Amino acid sequence: MRSLIVLLSLSVLAFAQQDGTLKWRYPTGDIVASSPAIGSDGTIYFGSYDAYFYALTPQGEFNWRYQTGDNVWLSPAIGSDGTIYFASYDGYLYALSAEGEFDWRYGEVRVISSPAIGSDGAIYFGSNDGYLYALTPEGEFDWRYQTGGPVSSSPAIGSDGTIYFGSDDGYLYALTPEGGFVWSYQTGGNVVSSPAIDSDGTIYFGSFDFYLYSLTPQGEFNWSYPTGGHVISSPAIGSDGTVYFGSDDGYLYALSAEGDFNWRYETGHLVWTSPAIGSDGTIYFGSNDGCLYALIAQGQFIWRYPTETNFVFSSPAIGSDGTIYFGSYDSYFYAITSSSEGLADSPWPKFRHDNQNTGRVGGGPGIAEQPLTPPNLSVSASGVSGRMRVAFALPEGQSGVLRIYNVSGQRVAEHTVTSSGEIKFSQRFLRGVYLVRLESGGSSTTAKVVIQ
Repeated sequence: MRSLIVLLSLSVLAFAQQDGTLKWRYPTGDIVASSPAIGSDGTIYFGSYDAYFYALTPQGEFNWRYQTGDNVWLSPAIGSDGTIYFASYDGYLYALSAEGEFDWRYGEVRVISSPAIGSDGAIYFGSNDGYLYALTPEGEFDWRYQTGGPVSSSPAIGSDGTIYFGSDDGYLYALTPEGGFVWSYQTGGNVVSSPAIDSDGTIYFGSFDFYLYSLTPQGEFNWSYPTGGHVISSPAIGSDGTVYFGSDDGYLYALSAEGDFNWRYETGHLVWTSPAIGSDGTIYFGSNDGCLYALIAQGQFIWRYPTETNFVFSSPAIGSDGTIYFGSYDSYFYAITSSSEGLADSPWPKFRHDNQNTGRVGGGPGIAEQPLTPPNLSVSASGVSGRMRVAFALPEGQSGVLRIYNVSGQRVAEHTVTSSGEIKFSQRFLRGVYLVRLESGGSSTTAKVVIQ
């Protein structure tokens, strides 16, 4: 019996050790500080200081790369049509197709924030000239708003379209989608941290004055929490409302939505990355000791993966199969195994909100609401059983795919269909908002359903 227990223990240990191990790594010609974006087909996009923008398959194989005139250190964003937007230090914001073909570029301004994408396709980004810019989906100038310093804080977009971003002048700003001033809030230092937005519209962000702030959607002060260093890290929000962020004091912090201290974890080095929260509640983040860390929701250490440098600035993304993707200053892009199957079902589970880095409440993998044309798609759901029923009609002779996404843009169910009919999903869906999408023959229809 003792031998059996030992064998079982070794078996469990061997299984646990699979998490946090290397799946693959891809060499680039220089530092990878860019935080990756993941396309709806699983393609991973990121930039490198070698002046190239890369697209890799989920298996780590080269797909394509696009050369710019200088390093690509900011993070890309993916539009609902699959267009990829990213900035290079050559002074241009680029738009490429999913196949890596040039669409347009906008310059010459020094773009120093990652772009955000509005629900109408508008692109917002900050520049070192002190302006926040807005472009049309076609790359044409729409408007700009001047602040008192460079804008390196990547903008975040609320459910009503309000744009929130920080400036080196020490203020957090709120603008309308048309560029009109709504309010500003002054802190005691540069605001580089990109805001995170909670389900009730609360805005969380950090400042160089060593504090994390919480404001109402109207710009009123809720609370602030002091750390021992600059707060460059952008916050992430757990499914229970916990706010996670890093500080230059070498800690990752966990606070309640009311600003109460829950716990902190010490790496001993600067924590500039934004944490990503997995579907099982695991928290992943990088530190300037060159490691990617994994903690459980109580702040207990699970594992860490060391890279070949002392600096990880790239914030991680989590694939639907649990793969953790991030870059390192050792010039490699990494894929690490984990037991988290995608992102947490939370209001803001990672840097830029979702794996497509839209920076927008409700953003996700090309699932923007589309006009529903009955009887193509109809959805009903039970709040008691948590079951969902989808009736649909396909064009004659065509097959299709039904996909269900949660409010964070995470795909939670998928079913291939070959003829019109009805699907009863057996899994139990938690309370919340879901988008059900039917794709067939290059077109799609989307319906929204709320389970209460």
